[in-house]
Parts: sequence; C-alpha cells; structure tokens
Amino acid sequence: MTKKGESERALYLAVLSSGFGGIVGVLALIFFTPSIARIAVAFGPPEMFLLGIAGLTVIGALAGGSDLPKSFFSAAFGIVVSAIGVDNMTAGNRFNFGIPSLKMGFDIIAVVLGMFAISEMLLNVTIKEGKITNIKQKKISRIAVVKEIVQNKGMAIRSTLIGVLIGALPGVGATTASFVAYGNAKTLSKHPEEYGNGSGEGIIANECANNAVVGSCLIPLLSLGIPGSGTAAIMLGALTVHGIIPGPELFTKHATVAYTFMYGMLLTVVVMLVIGLFGVNLFKNVVKIDLSYIIPLTIAFSLMGAYANRNSVYDMTCAVIMAFVAVLMKKNSFPIAPMVLGVVLGPIIETNLRTSIVLAGAAKSNLVFFLLRRPICIVLLILVGLLLFFMVRVNKRLGLAKSRALASED
Repeated sequence: MTKKGESERALYLAVLSSGFGGIVGVLALIFFTPSIARIAVAFGPPEMFLLGIAGLTVIGALAGGSDLPKSFFSAAFGIVVSAIGVDNMTAGNRFNFGIPSLKMGFDIIAVVLGMFAISEMLLNVTIKEGKITNIKQKKISRIAVVKEIVQNKGMAIRSTLIGVLIGALPGVGATTASFVAYGNAKTLSKHPEEYGNGSGEGIIANECANNAVVGSCLIPLLSLGIPGSGTAAIMLGALTVHGIIPGPELFTKHATVAYTFMYGMLLTVVVMLVIGLFGVNLFKNVVKIDLSYIIPLTIAFSLMGAYANRNSVYDMTCAVIMAFVAVLMKKNSFPIAPMVLGVVLGPIIETNLRTSIVLAGAAKSNLVFFLLRRPICIVLLILVGLLLFFMVRVNKRLGLAKSRALASED
C-alpha cells in the first residue's frame, strides 16, 4: 500500500474512533453522571498519586524500540522540567536559576508543540524529497476500516472506558488519557512491534480515549461544580455569569439547560463525525503538498498555538527550546513520549504525594499503611503491579523482535 493509502486509512481510523469515543463519552455524561461522579469523589490525593504512578508504568510501552533505561531517564527528565517554576504548595521558586521568566514554568501545551510538532519539522528540513508522488493509489474502503475497528472492539471499548474514567477525575485531562490508553493497548497487544509504524490499534486506542474525555470531563463540573479541565473551568465561569450554579441542584433547578447542553454536545460529535468522514478525501491531499511549504507553516502555527494558550511570548520561547531538546534526544535515540508523559504527570504525582504525606501524618500513620487502609488504593497498587509485569513482558518481546530483525539483516 502506498503512503497515501496509509494516510487515508489512518484518517478513517482516526475519524471513526474519535466519533465512537466522543459519543460514548457524551452518553456517559447523559446517563451515568451520578454514578461516575461518586467514583470521582472517592479519588482523594492518595488515589490520585497512585493513578499518576500507574500512568508512569506505560513508559515501557512508549519506549518502542528504545532501551528501557533511556525511557526512564527521559521520563525523569520530564518530571524535573515539570518542577520548574513556583511550588504550588509553598509558593517558593524552584529551578529558576535567577531567571524571572522561569517562575511561569513550562506549560504542557508549549512542551507538546515543541517536542512533537516543531522538532519534527526541524528534522524534516534535511529531507530532499519534498512531496509524495504516487501514480497508482489503492482505494481505501470505509467498510474495511470499520471491520478493522470491529476486530479491535475489545481494545476500543477498553480505551474508551479509560478515557471516560480519567476524564471524570478533575485536573487529569485528555493528554494523560491518551498516553495511558495507548500504553495499555500496546502492552496487551499481540503485535507491539507494529506500534509507531502506522499500527491501527495505536490510532484507535488514542483517538477513542482522548475523545471520550471531552464528555466525561464535564461530569465533575455539572454534578459537583468542580471543573475537570481548563475548558470546563471556562464553562463554569460562563454558567455562573448567567446565574446558573453547577452542582447537585443543577438537574432540579435548571434541568432544561443541563440536558439541552448535553444533547447539544451529542449532536456536535455526530456532526463532526459526518464532516470528518466526507472530508477525508480532501484532507488526504495534505501528503501531496511540498515540504518546503508545510515546514514553515507548521512551525508558525505551532508558535501561534504556544502563544495563544497564555498570551505569552515566554511560552513560544519554551516551545523552541523544547524543540531543540527533542531533536537532540531523537539524534541520540532517546524517546520523547516518556518525557512529555513526565511533564504531564509530574505535578499530579508530586502534589498528591505531598498532600497524602500530610494526611497520613494527621492520621498518625506512615504513608504505606495509610494507602493500604483505602480500598481504591489497594486496587490501584495491584493494577500498578500488573502493568509492571506486562511492561517487562512486552519489552522482552520487542527486544526479541529487534534481535531477529538485526539477525535477518546480517
């Protein structure tokens, strides 16, 4: 299959998986808000700390063909980067080296844009072949793509549920859900060596999870009045301005507004799915554009995105710095995905660990016994153990596959 055919297949997989995850996420918001809200409320600082640790266990799956020590180094580096700035608990400055701007820390949007988008464009500058020119193209059947998703229905449902549950936890977000779902899918996959090389499973897992978050992240907002993301916080402000206070009484005093909002989201997901399906034939033509046009436009839009998040030139500078860091890491075979995961999970792990230590001290107990007295913590500890076991197994399989590939080349 040509590269263009692969891009068309990937687009169809992404659109359909996004639609499935988005619809399930909104349906969870409509029908299971009270139940999921009760689960979310049960997650205190100890549970959030262990959830962050569980998220870090997907580092092995994100390593790809890289060495596991390099992946752990990359993740540790990401956690250090996340600690730069003002301490959330003491308001003290950390790792700013006397540079006032570093008090703002490294925003996750700037880090992601720099390490994934801008760095890739910098590496592509050296590519001489500017565009893909294939004469014969293999027509991609939408039915074949649907069959591929159906064949991976178990993984799609599992990734969607991961997105729904993680989205319902305040302050976690779609990025964490995407990484966790992708790592989980790769860890349990029969063909982990295909991930990173156009694997349909990886596309399905990622798209199902990050779109399921969209609906479920509003569950703590509408049911408890707690915004689960930055977007939800903006919605909270908009509702409050109009005299509508999200919380337990929202569905009794303003039921019409609440359900209109939910059904409107469901309609939006369906419309986006239809537009995506009919727009694939247009979007796939991007691969025919010369790289000399794509590279500067991508860099410009990435810098605009970094600036727009906090209206700060400092974030644009951070994106450029992270881009050059990513280039150096790629040149030396260090995976960048674990570093981004470290930046995402670092604040969650640190803040909730320190809060858990304070709570354990108040309960006159040490942290270990404090965690073991909480049922959800025990479940999460078992989950971490299982994930570590599967991580070791999948990396052994990847190592064997790599050794066989090298042996066949010799």
